[in-house]
Amino acid sequence: MIASAPGQIFLFGEHAVVYSQPALAAAIDLRTRVKSESRDDMRVLVDSEGVGKLEGVVRGKGGQWTIEKKSGDVRELEHVVKAVESTFSHLGDGGGLELEILSDIPVGSGLGSSSAVTTAT
Repeated sequence: MIASAPGQIFLFGEHAVVYSQPALAAAIDLRTRVKSESRDDMRVLVDSEGVGKLEGVVRGKGGQWTIEKKSGDVRELEHVVKAVESTFSHLGDGGGLELEILSDIPVGSGLGSSSAVTTAT
C-alpha cells in the first residue's frame, strides 16, 4: 500500500497556536509518500530516503504494541516508530512491517516534513 500526505506552510500564527490563538495554514504541492508491506516475521524495517534506516522487533502485551531492540537512525525516525506503535495499539494487532519513505519536502525546511511522514504512515 502507498499513502501520501502534503507538506504545509503557515501563512501566519505558527507560534500563536501555543497560546490558543488562531493560525492559518495551507497545504503545498510537495508530498511525502510511504510505501508499506507486511512481513511474515515480527520485524519492522524503515528506510527513509535522506534521513536513515531503522530496524526493530514488534512486541505486544495487553493491547499495547511497542517496537523494541531498535537499531539504526532511531532518533531521526522516532516519530515514525510512535506512529506505528499507536496504529498497532489502536488496531489491537501488530506484526512485521516494512516502510519505505520518499519525500519531496526538504527535511528541516519548516514545511511539515515530519507531520507529513506521520500522517502518511
